[in-house]
Amino acid sequence: MLSKWLISGLGIKRWIFLLSVSVFMLGACFVRIYGGAGGDGIEYYAAVAVFLTLTAVALAKITLFVEKIIKIAQSGHLDDYFDGIKIKRRPPEPPAIVMIGGGTGLSTMLRGIREYSGNSKNLVAIVTVADDGGSSGRLREEMNILPPGDIRNCLIALSTEEPLLTKLFQYRFKDSTRLSGHSFGNLFIAALTDVTGDFLKAVKESSKILAVSGKVLPSTDVALSLRAVYEDGSVVNGESQIAYNAMNKKISRIEIEPEDARALPEAVAEIEKARVIIIGPGSLYTSLMPNLMIEDIRNAVKKSGALKVYICNVMTQPGETDNYSACDHLKAITSILGERSIDYIVVSDVTNASEELLAKYKAARAEPVRIDIEKIAALGVRVVRADLSAASDFLRHDPDKLARCVLDIVKNKA
Repeated sequence: MLSKWLISGLGIKRWIFLLSVSVFMLGACFVRIYGGAGGDGIEYYAAVAVFLTLTAVALAKITLFVEKIIKIAQSGHLDDYFDGIKIKRRPPEPPAIVMIGGGTGLSTMLRGIREYSGNSKNLVAIVTVADDGGSSGRLREEMNILPPGDIRNCLIALSTEEPLLTKLFQYRFKDSTRLSGHSFGNLFIAALTDVTGDFLKAVKESSKILAVSGKVLPSTDVALSLRAVYEDGSVVNGESQIAYNAMNKKISRIEIEPEDARALPEAVAEIEKARVIIIGPGSLYTSLMPNLMIEDIRNAVKKSGALKVYICNVMTQPGETDNYSACDHLKAITSILGERSIDYIVVSDVTNASEELLAKYKAARAEPVRIDIEKIAALGVRVVRADLSAASDFLRHDPDKLARCVLDIVKNKA
């Protein structure tokens, strides 16, 4: 009978675990505060917000679960319930897919792919750790940890937990508090890192709480700093500054510091066993390239016999890819990985955007990426072209359209 309560899919184990973590972290924080450590740094304010909220959520979820099980047991269908859980946890397994990137682009790709892969563990996200702005930048500087923002977004994208918890992880504190600008998920990962002493362990434990389908891994365990060198010889330091300080300049190359940063061994291992490697979508020089600049990751991608797909952005980005065509994007990737390193490039037409929205982008020096098929074909890369954009207040990839497009490529190639 005990084995039934340990099967995957019930959800109770993660909430008991969450409650235990919450109590432990709260105790650890109070010991530090009242044991003489003192201080009023961000970790102490984070503790109050994180620990009390998690305790309340965990207790509420456990209570609801117990009530549900009691009702099912009273109906005499408890065994049927357990059998149904087991069936739901056995969807068809997709091939091992590794997605490399960062920013909103990678989480968009993950969110779409997850919807078509059930709860597969074959999905792996390798995420850049070069962010130095906003909440992530503040936590990186104050607590000396890897920036958690992009990783948080990927965890949410792959989460199979109910919307309330994912909304909680995305919640951003208002301007009237000392935590202004911070997201709850960032603070949770930061606090868990402080308690466990290990960022990767904090990410893995967060994955359990969010019932993540697959893995989310930082590309390296060292926080990267970016440096953009422009064609006129000028230099801009910092991921958050590159786009803002590059008016009417073209990036010649991007550099990372430290130059000899080693990839996370687990990330390299996932690339080596992948059957499909997807690069992008995402900011070319600040989300994609920092991962590929890490020698171990670059070499693993080069050596891999997996199907390699590059997802080109829908729009150009001011300060990064002004006037770039799809071929220009592709050449930047192959300048690092080598010629004929990409099998397919996915490009998106923009046919559902209003004139007002396009004018808004044009005023901000952004435009739809030009699709120069003949130049791409000359590089030996196959082009998959479709309208994959989602037009609302922004022109970005639609998760569902993009996922179906990429999985069609995988299916037809397999």
